[in-house]
Amino acid sequence: MPAFLDCLCPAVFEKEEFEALKAYAAGQENKDGVKKDVADVVNRYGCFGMPWIVLHLPDGRDECFFGSDRMNNIAF
Repeated sequence: MPAFLDCLCPAVFEKEEFEALKAYAAGQENKDGVKKDVADVVNRYGCFGMPWIVLHLPDGRDECFFGSDRMNNIAF
């Protein structure tokens, strides 16, 4: 876990809560969950990189965007 995250502790989380979150993030249960979620996105939407953003539109369609430079398209 990057050391710079520790600077978030006083501003966002109590120290004990932050330590618990870091432990959970490094745990095998979380790692397995991330692997499962990524496999699901690859299988369902053909995801090929990150960030992969899926919009669930009111008409029931899903629209996918790749890359953080697509925020203007997403906002539109």
